[in-house]
Amino acid sequence: MSNYINQQAEADFYRAYRKGRFNLTKLFFKQRELLPFNEVQQLVKAKDQSYLGIRSVALSDIVGSEERADDFSEGFWPKNAFLKTRWVSVSKAYHNNINLPVIQLYKLGSLYFIRDGNHRVSVAKALGVAYIDAEITELSAKIKLQADWSIEQIKEAVVAFERTDFLAKTHLGDVIDMNNIIFTKPGSYEKLLNHIMVHKYYLNEKIGGTISLAEAASSWYSYIYMPIILIIEKNNFFNLKNKADLYLTLVNQWEKLKKQSKEAKVNQAVKALKHKKRR
Repeated sequence: MSNYINQQAEADFYRAYRKGRFNLTKLFFKQRELLPFNEVQQLVKAKDQSYLGIRSVALSDIVGSEERADDFSEGFWPKNAFLKTRWVSVSKAYHNNINLPVIQLYKLGSLYFIRDGNHRVSVAKALGVAYIDAEITELSAKIKLQADWSIEQIKEAVVAFERTDFLAKTHLGDVIDMNNIIFTKPGSYEKLLNHIMVHKYYLNEKIGGTISLAEAASSWYSYIYMPIILIIEKNNFFNLKNKADLYLTLVNQWEKLKKQSKEAKVNQAVKALKHKKRR
C-alpha cells in the first residue's frame, strides 16, 4: 500500500508539473501567472490588517502568493522540479488522510493570497479539492480587485483611481487641460503634483509672496509642461504614444544631469535618453 501511495504521489506531481511547464503561447495564448502579493499590496496601498480566524475558502479564489508566485503557474501547477520533494510529501499525506495544518492567507477584497501553504494548495487543486480551511488576515484597500485581473490590469485600475483622486483633491482639471496629461504608470499623478508644488515654491520665491496651487499649475502647464511636450514631439524619440509618461522620464533625466551641472539643459537630457535607447 505504501509503495502504491508513493507511486501515486509521484504521478500526481509529474502530471501537475507538466501542466505547470506547458507553454500556452504556442497555442496563441499567453500563460497567466500567479499574482505576487507584495507587489499588489504596494500598488493598491493595502493596510489596516484584521484577523478573521479560520474559514473555508474556495481554492478558485486563491489567485496569488506572498513569496512563491514564481514557482507556480496560474492554477498553482508547479513550474520547477525542485518542488517535487515537498510536493510529493504533501500529496502522500492527502492520500493517507493525514490532517495537515491549515494554510494561511491574506484577503484583499474577494481575493486571497497565500502567506503559508503553497504546496498544500497546489496538491489540493491537483487532486480536485474545491475548498480548503485557512487562517485569514484581511487587508483593506480603496481599489476593488477583480478575480480575473492580471498584474497589468491591476496597474491600470490603480492609475485610474489615482487620476480620479488627484482631480477630486486638487480641482486642477478646471485650470489645465488634463486630457493632455494622461499617465499609464502608478504613482505618476503624485509625481505630477510634486512638480507643480516645486514650481509653486520657485514662483513664491521669485515674487516674494504666495500664489495659489491653481496659479502655479497654470504657470507650470504653460511654461514647463507644454514646452517639454513640444520638444518631445519635435524629436519623436522612442515613438512613444504617451507623451505624459515621456515627460516624467525626460524631466527625471534632466534632474540627474543638473546634479552634475546646474547649467544642464533639457536638450541634453533628450540626447542622453536617445543615447540610452541606441545602446
